[in-house]
Amino acid sequence: MSFSKSQRKVSEQINTPKAKGERRNHQEVGVTVKNTLHSNWTPIKGGALNTTLFEERKVLIGRWFEDWTDPQRRQFLEHLVEKFNKMSVHFVHNMIKDKMPQEPEDFTRTLPQHLSLKIFSYLDPRTLAQCSLVSWHWKWLCEHDVIWKPKCMKRGWDYGAPAPTYERAVWKRFYQQQVWDLLHPVVS
Repeated sequence: MSFSKSQRKVSEQINTPKAKGERRNHQEVGVTVKNTLHSNWTPIKGGALNTTLFEERKVLIGRWFEDWTDPQRRQFLEHLVEKFNKMSVHFVHNMIKDKMPQEPEDFTRTLPQHLSLKIFSYLDPRTLAQCSLVSWHWKWLCEHDVIWKPKCMKRGWDYGAPAPTYERAVWKRFYQQQVWDLLHPVVS
């Protein structure tokens, strides 16, 4: 860090011992400065000096932060956040949001129902059975007659009578029964 001649002179005068083991304070040297007891004084004049001092303190606090335990870190962050204004809170919120992985979004809840059903209609029965285990909503979609009726008709399996209006998964149960009958033929 580079200091001006007057700043170096003040620093030397303060740090020069009057007697063995003693140090001078700012008042004895005749310099008026802000209270530096808690090391929070940043010079107002000299932008480059401010920037340098800020960068040094930022690195120092970063080193301390790395050495602290998790409870100490949390306590420090809580103390820091208490001092935030609205803009700082918004900035930190956006910064954390960008660094955190986003929760995957369920496309079946985002898309209209007919599009979700169209996507599921391209799946084979085994994959549909696996998809129905994901959530209740996916189970409800995977059992929809719009998906299973074309699968039955493609194999030439016709339900015969019109499917009951208020009953769900009629075509799925019909498909399962037809597959069961194929795999376990009745021997006479």
